[in-house]
Amino acid sequence: MSKHFPHIFEPFTVKRTTFRNRVVMPPMGSNYATYSGEVSEEMKDYYGLRARGGTALITVENACIDFPLATNGTKQLRIDGKQFMPGLFELTERIHKYGALASIQLNHAGASAYPERLGGLQSVSSSSVPSKEGNPAPRPLTKQEILNIVQKYADAAERAIGAGFDMVEIHGGHSYLLDQFLSPLYNKRTDEFGGSYENRARFARLVVEAVRARVGKWVPISFRVSADEFIEGGNTLEDTLQLLEYIVPEVDIINVSAAVNDSIQYQIDKCDLPDAWRAYLSESVKKKFGKPVILSGNIRNPQIADDIIASGESMLEVASNLKERGAARIIANATFPLFTSGLAKFDQAVAEGKLTYVVGTNLTYRTPELLTRDWYVDVDVSKYAAYFVVALNHDMSVSSIIDPLKKIEALLAKRA
Repeated sequence: MSKHFPHIFEPFTVKRTTFRNRVVMPPMGSNYATYSGEVSEEMKDYYGLRARGGTALITVENACIDFPLATNGTKQLRIDGKQFMPGLFELTERIHKYGALASIQLNHAGASAYPERLGGLQSVSSSSVPSKEGNPAPRPLTKQEILNIVQKYADAAERAIGAGFDMVEIHGGHSYLLDQFLSPLYNKRTDEFGGSYENRARFARLVVEAVRARVGKWVPISFRVSADEFIEGGNTLEDTLQLLEYIVPEVDIINVSAAVNDSIQYQIDKCDLPDAWRAYLSESVKKKFGKPVILSGNIRNPQIADDIIASGESMLEVASNLKERGAARIIANATFPLFTSGLAKFDQAVAEGKLTYVVGTNLTYRTPELLTRDWYVDVDVSKYAAYFVVALNHDMSVSSIIDPLKKIEALLAKRA
């Protein structure tokens, strides 16, 4: 396998921690904890099998840092007390047995807390906006409560390292508490924790700084973020890049995800979304901050994963480079999302002459807004789809793209 996909299986080091390859298991709720939030035998078996399969890093699912207000599941793992450490240690021992690294995601659910476990308490958030349509309204946190929660994150991180985890992840996306401060969709505050990018990022920054102070300088910290929330009124990629300026100085790895509760089809990817459709989000984050990033979502073809690691180029960069190298006409295969929040980038690329047309294939996710664009060509390319995928995703040479470009010139001429 390593001969066919050399970049996937290339080791990688962050500070003093070496990953045996580039495959990461992201945090996904298993509901295998006990009802009291402890590690079960079933959970140890579950993660042990994934480690045995060769994954470099196992990120254990989101753990509750402050029961009950931070909880979001009936059988959610807990890390808010020392009594959970023996089970967590047995879990890390199982993961390490097979050569994988172990991380754990630290999380506070905020307004996404599981109502049946709150014992009559009202959930908390930045403001009184529910984190999901139809959910109960939370109450805004006071400044002192915010500072107390910061310490809860730090306490949980210290317990995680004590239980044998190699690193920790802080959850800042997916409509959970930190995202409820980062996103204008939920955050309506007028104090130092609301309004500007700096203010909305303040809570997350304080959490990261407190965790860093507690775990020391050599333990890697990852931060998960919804880079684009794909919903009106939420953060766009451009917003997130500004927010991260205040958060990432003490972060080592940025786990780039997407969406919120009411756009969950882009968080837990629909099956018809193409492989690596989120790649442009991770590329943008890596380009700005120069730090390792994790790309999640639909990536079912290992060749695509290997090519992403190898090239580091976004589709727009590929199009621009091809034009500079003499391609007759620049046509990008839209095997990545063209959502409302991303259309402006393509509008700008066309205006600047970097892009002539975007040709839709059977892999394109079409939106009504996309179909109104003059630069978008929606064509039944069942005969040509493979050409586009190979030419633009796998082989960036001019020679490989000229032929498929010529094949579709006639279709473009007919449209004109």
